[in-house]
Amino acid sequence: MEPLAAFYAGSDVEYLFTQSFSEITYRVPQRRSQTWNPAKDTDQTGKIYNAVGYVLDELVGLTDSGVSNLVSLYMDMFLPLIHYMEANGFTDNILCTDIDGQGAPIEKFMPNRCFHAGLLPNHVSKLMRCSFWSDSSKQEPIVHLLSKSTPQRCQIRSLAHIVYNYSRLHDDVYDFLFGALRCSLMGVYPGSLRPNFEQRLQIFTEFETLNKHTFLQWIKAGHQQLLFFTMKEYLVFAADCLPALHSELVERYNWKSFESTVQEAMNSVRQEYRDLTMVGVEQQLLAVTKSQTNLYRPSKYPFSHIVIQELEHLDDANYATSTQLNLEYLDLFYQMLIRVETNQMPFEWLVFFGATEEQCSTLIRICAQFYIDGAKTPLRKFLQEMSVKTIAAIRAMSIAYDRKVNMRMFTLPVHMTVQQIRVLRRLHAVPNGDPAGDMGRSMVCLQCKQFKGFVSHMQGGKPVNLYAYGHSKVLIDYTTGDMFCGRRCEKADKKRPTVLNEWDLDQVTEIRQRKRVAKDQRKLEQNERCIQSTLQEVPLLGNVLQFYGALFTVCPLCGNFMRFNPANMYNGMYCGCCIQNGKPVKEIQCERCGDHQHLGDPIMVTSGESIYLCKQHYKPWIREASAVLSKETIMRGLEEKWKRLQSV
Repeated sequence: MEPLAAFYAGSDVEYLFTQSFSEITYRVPQRRSQTWNPAKDTDQTGKIYNAVGYVLDELVGLTDSGVSNLVSLYMDMFLPLIHYMEANGFTDNILCTDIDGQGAPIEKFMPNRCFHAGLLPNHVSKLMRCSFWSDSSKQEPIVHLLSKSTPQRCQIRSLAHIVYNYSRLHDDVYDFLFGALRCSLMGVYPGSLRPNFEQRLQIFTEFETLNKHTFLQWIKAGHQQLLFFTMKEYLVFAADCLPALHSELVERYNWKSFESTVQEAMNSVRQEYRDLTMVGVEQQLLAVTKSQTNLYRPSKYPFSHIVIQELEHLDDANYATSTQLNLEYLDLFYQMLIRVETNQMPFEWLVFFGATEEQCSTLIRICAQFYIDGAKTPLRKFLQEMSVKTIAAIRAMSIAYDRKVNMRMFTLPVHMTVQQIRVLRRLHAVPNGDPAGDMGRSMVCLQCKQFKGFVSHMQGGKPVNLYAYGHSKVLIDYTTGDMFCGRRCEKADKKRPTVLNEWDLDQVTEIRQRKRVAKDQRKLEQNERCIQSTLQEVPLLGNVLQFYGALFTVCPLCGNFMRFNPANMYNGMYCGCCIQNGKPVKEIQCERCGDHQHLGDPIMVTSGESIYLCKQHYKPWIREASAVLSKETIMRGLEEKWKRLQSV
């Protein structure tokens, strides 16, 4: 109301938005409404009926203004009152009489609220778990339905059956679909073309009488396409509420086309609405769906990764014992790439490394076609025709670009940085007020793509690297102080033998042996590159490192290096190893001797807390007790060296 009151301040209709409906009822003159007038006999009506019709007439004249959407929502405030009057009568006596002791109807249906998109169940955060770029299993129902709304192929198969089962078994799915369908038909999403007032009144009336059983029967009646586009329209609305996700969708999907297509299709459905039977709507939306089958085809990897894969396959096919990687080219390409903004690989730079302009143009066309249909055959044929020098340049550019997109640094919020500083000072025993040295720094190997710090993680239910310090598999030059990667690539694994004819077995075995030997030679070359390349230092205090599909930072609770896992959240993120039963692991000790190691399972005592005992003090009579013991009883038994549980 406030935006409308500000917009129409000083106009003749300002009172509609500044005064209460009670004041408006006694202010407006008697007049037969042109917008809503179901009662032809004026003797059976009253002032409230007259005021509703008068206000609606005035609002209809304002729908061409710049705030037409807000005006139409203001008109929707009268829908509950109109619905009641059409069902029970139009006189003031009916509307102002408290019959059941729960208040007069005019009090319950006073025009001060309306249905809008903000009243939908809030599932916007669940978009982050949707499978926009890859298929995910074991999704919760609403995430599954939102994932099927994305513009990918084969998303509508058995949709009506899935929606019916989810709505029948899960009330939250029913509430979501019911509200989303109502939002779509009423056109309350931002930018939607709304149906006229009579249609909105009919939609409101039908939804007021619609219960869960009727809605489930309506789903089974064959409205799969309408449900599909209803979820699509909610997906467009929800994605727009997350700017970071929306920008990624615009960049990776043909999202703008998807948004406009969904909105145009639903606008046409709303303007032709007659009733919930939706005659002809399925065929209309089916034609739109068929025209959008190839709107997006997911690609799990960028083109640079595909080029690297194809070059490795080419090396296998040619029994190459060397990858022909020029490290000078690689470093030069990387230094060039990190200084410019590039959304795709700049193949035109290859002209300066021995390639022709025609070859660069061909690569650009192959890259564009790959992102459309995912075809790799043109790239494979192109690489087979290239010279060794050109392939070396293409390989160096692909690895450099892949490194650029997979190695980024993000800044953490100030409060998390402060937590990291405090825990690192405690870990390194640096008193408050004393200057602290370089803390929270680790290293990465850019050749074998390994994070060299000891990362805390859980394995077999036990924490690993929780007390580790330093760097993993690192070689140190004590003369210069430089550090190098000491990782060793294992030899090619033996594959499972295939059943072949006797006369083909020798030939196939020889081919496999040649490929295996060549691959082992290339792995030895990789080891040499690791040894010769200095490790890259990365400051993780106050930062998060994105490094080839993982996020690394300093755990704000224990100070160890951690790999971010959304499942490990405890007043913020943590490594997942340093908290046990809500208590820091490093503070857990034996209640009897204070030992931090060789602890058994937590023991529940009568006070409700859990205590720990080392293996020496975790006596059989404690383990085998049939009832919960008190902490005092356990401590007394250990002090008196009980052999069995005694009565207290």
